[in-house]
Amino acid sequence: MRAVLLAVLLGGCSQILGLGDVTATNTNPDAHGGSDGAAIDATIDAAPGTTIALSGQITAFAGVSFTPLAGASIAAFRSSDETIPFGSTTTDANGAFSVQIPNSALPFDGFLHAVSGMYDDTYVYPSSPWTADDATIAVTMIKPADIDGVSSQYCGYGLAGKGLISVTVTDANGAKLSGSTVSSVPVAGKVCYFASTGIPDSNLMSTSTPGVGFLLGVNGTTTVNGGPMMFHTHAVNARAGTFTQTTLRP
Repeated sequence: MRAVLLAVLLGGCSQILGLGDVTATNTNPDAHGGSDGAAIDATIDAAPGTTIALSGQITAFAGVSFTPLAGASIAAFRSSDETIPFGSTTTDANGAFSVQIPNSALPFDGFLHAVSGMYDDTYVYPSSPWTADDATIAVTMIKPADIDGVSSQYCGYGLAGKGLISVTVTDANGAKLSGSTVSSVPVAGKVCYFASTGIPDSNLMSTSTPGVGFLLGVNGTTTVNGGPMMFHTHAVNARAGTFTQTTLRP
């Protein structure tokens, strides 16, 4: 079952704005809409035609596969202010969502935060601030036991109160890159890359065909980078007990 989980996880992670990547349940019900998956209503209003749309789908691991997740809350926050959402919504029966961001907030240097009951919270960071509509955002939600199992069983690293960042490396056109490395400041406890089989391999030293690497054991503000080519370095907030997704692009 782990192999199935990882193969599908890889598909979800690697499509993201970067990733795609992909959290223990939020224990603060007053922050980011709470942990019960309820819709977040504290949004900043904008007149029709004066917004951009951040759209995509949320899927969740359920037994042996990923399925569309209905009723999940997703909201957009500025990285500089994680208390007031700029837009929020709830996924439909197909897991689809569209969060509206006022044009006055562009470029939008922020993230999406997804919440749904028994699943780890997921935070999605773009490779660079959003400046226009983005309809390609794939958000993955996983139960705590599953992501802990992936980390310990395949990467040989126990998260134990630390965070995880899933990084998809692509070229300027979004094609996944092999032979690239991912790194962070502060340095991650371990870097683990996905093999061509769709399963992490702790012996790999760079990305394979999936283009995905995990930064394990990170906490707080973390700058994501890679090589050997020049990528757009950017910062994300790696929260303990959550799943964070992002992308590296030139």
